[in-house]
Amino acid sequence: MKEHLQIKITLTTTNEYAIAKILSLVVYVDVPDKNLEILNRLIAQAGTTIVFADESIDFYKVRSIVLTTVGASPLKPILTAQSNSQCTIKLFDKDDAAQEGYINLSAVGY
Repeated sequence: MKEHLQIKITLTTTNEYAIAKILSLVVYVDVPDKNLEILNRLIAQAGTTIVFADESIDFYKVRSIVLTTVGASPLKPILTAQSNSQCTIKLFDKDDAAQEGYINLSAVGY
C-alpha cells in the first residue's frame, strides 16, 4: 500500500528584500484506525494462517492482535507469527498438546 501526502507551503515577508527560509518543519498526520473482527474461526491442529487481505482489510501497521478461544474446552491461543499482512495461530490444551478449535480475533492497526 502506497500513500502520499502533498503539502504546499507559502512563505511571505513584509520586507521585499528579505529571504524567507524554513529552518525546521514538523508535520504530524493522524490516520484513522482500522479494526478487524473475526468470530468463530476454525484453527487447525497444525495451526492456521489468517491473511488480512483475504478479510478485506489492508494494514500498514498492526498495533495489536487479541485472541480468545470459543467453546467449553480451555485452550491456549498462541500467536506463532505476526506481520502487517498476516498472522499464524495455534491452539494448545493444558498439557501443551496442539489442538483444533475455534477462536475470535480482534486486530487493530492503521
